[in-house]
Amino acid sequence: GEYCNLILSKYPLSDAKTYDLGVIITTVSYPRSLGVVKLTVDGKEFYFADTHLDHLSDITNKMHQIEKIKEYTKDLDKPIIMAGDFNAVEGSDPLSSLLEKFTLGCLNGNCGLTTGTPIPSKAIDFLMYAPAGSITPVAYDVFYDAFTESDHFPVVATFKVHK
Repeated sequence: GEYCNLILSKYPLSDAKTYDLGVIITTVSYPRSLGVVKLTVDGKEFYFADTHLDHLSDITNKMHQIEKIKEYTKDLDKPIIMAGDFNAVEGSDPLSSLLEKFTLGCLNGNCGLTTGTPIPSKAIDFLMYAPAGSITPVAYDVFYDAFTESDHFPVVATFKVHK
């Protein structure tokens, strides 16, 4: 499709996998995927994942893709941090379903608005983690100076991974 995922890291990556998230309604949709890698930082292993969910079709494709993400990550034996453009706001059915497994990494309930440049209007890009208690968010912010590079603002976060 026209949209891709990319994971860049200053740390070595292993166990890299790409999963097709598929679609149910194909008339107005792009192929979507989930990228998952394993990292070891300061002696602690964890997974990092990245995705970009469907934005063109109705909720059917997003819900299907959320279920696939939950399926593909259910057997991971280490904590996972996931980043993505979920094309869903807090309280929506797709994001609520994903948050049955994951926890938003934002601090004090404030995830920041991430789309609608140059003036942001809603949050659809998030960093999250699972399982609860395995990771602690230390910092979470949206970089609002980057309003010409994309139609989204980047989310920047620091997490502490527990053993």
